[in-house]
Amino acid sequence: MKFSVSGFLLIMLLCFAVNAEARRNEFVVVVDAGHGGPDPGAKGRQAKEKDVNLAISKKLDKIVRKNSKDIKAVMTRRKDEYISLADRAGFANFVNANLFISIHSNASERNPNAYGTEVYVHRQSSTNSERLARIIANKLRTHAKRNDKGVKKANFQVLRESIMPCALVEVGFISNREEENFISSKNGVRLIAESIYLAVAEYVYGYEPSEIKRSGKDKRMARKG
Repeated sequence: MKFSVSGFLLIMLLCFAVNAEARRNEFVVVVDAGHGGPDPGAKGRQAKEKDVNLAISKKLDKIVRKNSKDIKAVMTRRKDEYISLADRAGFANFVNANLFISIHSNASERNPNAYGTEVYVHRQSSTNSERLARIIANKLRTHAKRNDKGVKKANFQVLRESIMPCALVEVGFISNREEENFISSKNGVRLIAESIYLAVAEYVYGYEPSEIKRSGKDKRMARKG
């Protein structure tokens, strides 16, 4: 396994966050906020993909910590910084994660009206990766009420090089004004993160949790929604 020097240092720092007890007893999910630093990803009229991805990832981390003692979310990045694709997958492999979920925002130059979610697995994906992807797609459709564009296969590096079940989630089209507004809003971030949490919980336990513990602000947003 090869890492860049900066990537190796990053991995060593992140590994301190995944303590030995957690690696033995908890189901570890590496949450990867796509892009970052000088790589903004796709751009909407106002939002940048790297910021949307990070907001959803951080929200997912908080939801997991609030709702599950058995599942631990570990993020590849917690701030606006660049991490190579190899280091993202390499970190997940190094900490022996049980799942790897990479969060992205879609875009279409040809069709600014394109909208909906897509969940990707590798072309040679395992049945567990495909199961995870199907559950995520279903929760985004039923919980976040998003248009489901299906589970698809691709040769993305983070999927190709991750050795555990993994999926890449395109949470919506940042090139679509309406969807950009949703995925960059507090309520949109909450609903998407909750959907992914519900999917992970169903993957782990075999059933969807009966409720999601929310903060006061999230409860108010949920009532309005």
